[in-house]
Amino acid sequence: MPRVLGKTIEVQSSFETTGQPISLRVGPNGVEEITAGGVALSFVRARGDRLGDTLPAVLSSYCHDQLFFPSVQAARHWAAARGRDDIAVFPVQQAAAGAGWFIQAVVGSAL
Repeated sequence: MPRVLGKTIEVQSSFETTGQPISLRVGPNGVEEITAGGVALSFVRARGDRLGDTLPAVLSSYCHDQLFFPSVQAARHWAAARGRDDIAVFPVQQAAAGAGWFIQAVVGSAL
């Protein structure tokens, strides 16, 4: 959202696996500050052959399965333990950049 809004936001959450709090500041150009190193974020992989098939699936589950983990390895272990082969994991800086471009492309100037 920061890329679309052109503003910096503060995010507070906790790691899915440990409950340890995490906070970060994300600006239009990506993550500006984070309270922990090695942080990873999960996303649900889109299914479908066309954007029209995939978009509703992504939007309906996008935030629900977007979870913080202390590392990429911890996130992959969490997903595997639950049989979640539909989960993709990225370092938080990469995830924030990709999510920003995705939201901007989908929402555009509608906000």
